[in-house]
Amino acid sequence: MPRPPARMRVALPLLLAALLAACGGDNPDAGLTQSTHAAEATADGTAGATAAGQQPAPRTAAADAQSQDAPPPAADTPPPLDSQTAAAERGQGIFFTNGCNACHGNTAEGTLGPTLAQTRLDLAAVVSQVRQPRGVMPAFATAFIADEQLADVLAWLQSLPLPARIVPGQGTP
Repeated sequence: MPRPPARMRVALPLLLAALLAACGGDNPDAGLTQSTHAAEATADGTAGATAAGQQPAPRTAAADAQSQDAPPPAADTPPPLDSQTAAAERGQGIFFTNGCNACHGNTAEGTLGPTLAQTRLDLAAVVSQVRQPRGVMPAFATAFIADEQLADVLAWLQSLPLPARIVPGQGTP
């Protein structure tokens, strides 16, 4: 891919900053899916917060007694999250917190930047691209995104379905 002209290399960071500001790129909750704010289960199995910032209802003695008498979970209860699923969920949050969705789309389908869903890049290549990017992507130092966090982002990217339209780039499927 040819290097963009100098005026574009200067203007693009300003455009990206404007895009991030417009989509709430400095807001960690910007672009998060509704499932991120879904009810969380507390240790006793009761529903926790239903949206960001809301607290679960206070516990009562009657609720405690009822939970002690409750039958064990049904056989069709989903198993606990495995480590790969947990990593993918963390990765989704990291992707949005750092504004990656501004250029790569909310499902990493690719918009200004290439498609990242189902990427063929391994972790070493992802780390290299994030630290010393090709093209106009801004660099992210380890102080902003640790390598372990990039592993979580990669887990999320590889868990996504392949979009119908691919925006080409290195590592795209």
